[in-house]
Amino acid sequence: MKFTINTPVTYDVYYLRLAIPIDPLENPDVPLASNDGTWWEVEIELATGRILQWPYDRPVDIYQKVRDEGIYQLLDINSRSVRAISGCYVPNKLLPGSDEDYLNLRINSNGVIANWPNRPNLSDFNQT
Repeated sequence: MKFTINTPVTYDVYYLRLAIPIDPLENPDVPLASNDGTWWEVEIELATGRILQWPYDRPVDIYQKVRDEGIYQLLDINSRSVRAISGCYVPNKLLPGSDEDYLNLRINSNGVIANWPNRPNLSDFNQT
């Protein structure tokens, strides 16, 4: 007889990989967008809200309806995926937004998300 025990596992996570569809008409000049301007994929340092490899020296606001098309991955120190959410709504307990459909990021000129939470809440990643 086989018996499975689900025990909690603790991971050290450092980054969030965020991949969302963006509308190039609503967000025409978003750094790090795909070549056709329809996807935005970045890695964000969880402790600070800093976007890695931010290429601009100016602020950018991203307000985007994502619905259930985004991909959100928690990464370890070596940028390996530890836990992912995809095909679900925006995890607003972690990411700033008005509801589960929207993402609202106010990024300063240094690539830091100004409205990043002081204490990031990762509990949405336990639902998967």
